[in-house]
Amino acid sequence: MSLVSLNKYLLGHSKDTAAAGAQPLPENYLDLTTRTMAAIRRSVVVGESFVDLFEEIDMIRKDLHVESGCDVVNQCATRLEDLLATYQKRLRQAEIDRSAELRNVLDMLNETLSYLTTGTQKTEDRRKQLETNLSMAGRIDDISSLRSYLTKVLQSVRESGRQDSHEAQEVIERLGRQIAQVHKAQSRFNSELPGRASAMEYLKQLWHTDPPPSNLHVALFVADSLKVIRERHGDEVASLILQDLGRKHLKDLTPTGEVFAWSPNALVLIWQHTDDNRPATDISSRLKQPCEQRAFVGTRVAIFNVMLRSLVVQARENSEEIEQILDRFVRRA
Repeated sequence: MSLVSLNKYLLGHSKDTAAAGAQPLPENYLDLTTRTMAAIRRSVVVGESFVDLFEEIDMIRKDLHVESGCDVVNQCATRLEDLLATYQKRLRQAEIDRSAELRNVLDMLNETLSYLTTGTQKTEDRRKQLETNLSMAGRIDDISSLRSYLTKVLQSVRESGRQDSHEAQEVIERLGRQIAQVHKAQSRFNSELPGRASAMEYLKQLWHTDPPPSNLHVALFVADSLKVIRERHGDEVASLILQDLGRKHLKDLTPTGEVFAWSPNALVLIWQHTDDNRPATDISSRLKQPCEQRAFVGTRVAIFNVMLRSLVVQARENSEEIEQILDRFVRRA
């Protein structure tokens, strides 16, 4: 190829490239942009709080056309970015306002339940104010299901307001008894921890395995406060607390452990200690004390903080000796 033809080729190629770069964007890109903004205008920025954004995106859409230069396109893009940022800010604020409104509604419900629980009409003004608050909550359009529920609550308050304090108190007590019965029925489905005999049988089975366990340990946990709880609230409450202590607190101390109810106020944990970094006697230090337990007392839920004293012994193949050691520790108060 000659120098003249080479020069012509290079110059011609650069002209073609410049001409191609100067061409406007294909019309289908503009169609995609305008259709996207139309969809945002139609489906996103809707409602009274977004009227100005609705109008702004319509203006941006109209300012874009095939002959628009780079400056116009950049300005429209910046306006669209600012518009979407404003939309997100308002949406976040609306969520905050909605959460605050929901908290107010819950406060009204708590006030309603408190009013029903007292069973007495302290003042007529308080009842009317409560009705006004609940009526306002019932007009919340964006929480339709809650509005329906609060309407029923308002109706219940008005009906309860016509009863005297004695009748209202009877309703509350009857409800409490029903809750306690449901709790009692549910507790029947919880499997009880095996007792002392099962613990000794479990030890014998482990001793007779081949090969026998080399580092078998027994930990005894005694809840002395259960004696007082049993005297004040009965055997059922104390037994439920003991069972929950075993299931919720002792079961997780070691993955290989088994928990047994040793006595009315004591639990036994049997496990094969395999952690070389910690001695077996440290098992009780993993227990967060006092152990918080909840139990039904009559028609209310009571919270008990239970302290556990513990003893850890290595299990030898002598069941009578182990029983004596554990029983002596249980009796020591």
